[in-house]
Amino acid sequence: MASPGLVKKTFFILLAVVVVSGCAVQPQSEQAPVSESPGVFTITGVVTAEGVECPAVRGDNGTLYTIAGGDRQKLREGVRVRITGTAAQISFCMQGTTINATTIEVLP
Repeated sequence: MASPGLVKKTFFILLAVVVVSGCAVQPQSEQAPVSESPGVFTITGVVTAEGVECPAVRGDNGTLYTIAGGDRQKLREGVRVRITGTAAQISFCMQGTTINATTIEVLP
């Protein structure tokens, strides 16, 4: 059995680790989706290979979005895009937040 001194020392080390890890700075979202009208929003990001069932865009805010609808032929990996649409209530994309795209704009 561990000595009381060792148990106490271990407890304080673990407590210090928990406190320090809880103080870690979380990066702020660079850009939240912009709301145009009720239910409609715009995201900006880069097309990634993360999509399994649907094309995926990693938003500037770090969020993974999958894209349904719109002209998805523009969504090639590495391309920077701005997408406007609504959040899908039901989706077969199975990843991230699915957007029913109304417009997809390729950015420089």
